[in-house]
Amino acid sequence: MESPKCTPSEHSLGFAPPFVHRRFMTGVRIMRLLRSNLYVLCVALLPLLGCTRAASLSLTPTVVALATSTSSRSASSPPSVLKIATYNIHHGVGEDDLLDIPRIARFVQPLDLAFLNEVDINWPRSQFSDQARLIAQEAGFEHYAFGPSLALPSVNLSPSRYGNAILSRHPIERAERLALPRPAGAEQRSALLVEIRLWDRPLTVIVTHLGLDADERLEQAKELVRIVQDVQTPVILAGDFNALPDSPEIQLIASVLTPTEELSSDPAGLTFPNPNPNSRIDYIFTSPDLAQHVVHHDVPQTSGSDHLPVVAHIAWRGFQ
Repeated sequence: MESPKCTPSEHSLGFAPPFVHRRFMTGVRIMRLLRSNLYVLCVALLPLLGCTRAASLSLTPTVVALATSTSSRSASSPPSVLKIATYNIHHGVGEDDLLDIPRIARFVQPLDLAFLNEVDINWPRSQFSDQARLIAQEAGFEHYAFGPSLALPSVNLSPSRYGNAILSRHPIERAERLALPRPAGAEQRSALLVEIRLWDRPLTVIVTHLGLDADERLEQAKELVRIVQDVQTPVILAGDFNALPDSPEIQLIASVLTPTEELSSDPAGLTFPNPNPNSRIDYIFTSPDLAQHVVHHDVPQTSGSDHLPVVAHIAWRGFQ
């Protein structure tokens, strides 16, 4: 049987039909994703191989008081405004694909409170560093709390942890890591609740990072509402909610707390993905007693992450 003849084609000339190019590019993206998360994937398979140590790793939040910093403002008189921001830092990797923790620290340095998502402690991809401590030290925060969503075995003696952090200019009186509901097999999500005292007023602040599935997020939002309704002090809830403003989960939270975006001169306020955001998924919410004193809301441009941060100012003297 005569073999089919090879004739010139788009393939042999170095061109490919559009569907072939799309498949190739999809494959490239998948391979890049696998390479960048190879360690996470390998560790996730450990229980299937009979290694159950991961299940016993502590998820207790860490509360740290650092040495007195010259840039601390905790002992000063109450400011005219309380400056806060929420920022998914993408473990310090910016939209330029560079790991740069000092860049994150420079952004949060002017703040009184910083709510951070996707913070690494002892991960290979972030050079086994303690990112919560590094950012707090470089930005001059005296106090911080870290709440792990995940804790996994590592190649060294310390476990790898990943989760949320709150940096504060004021002492942290209590911290609690709260697991949020999830479907079987989904990544564990959590909220970090911290009680602080700003001069003579108590304040409860909560940072969270919700799941990728809409039904999952709605259940997590219900749990957050329950948590907030049990709090007896003014509340700030912030983080990456992975949900659009008109979604049921955001509307549920907005039924008990007020989003600071209501003051925005930019109603869109897009936060993801950086540098060309097309969605608002990061928010700051306050309890009604604080909401009337919110005087500023902004989504500043910065290159430190694949998200843009959200900044808000609260007229603290007016609130007092």
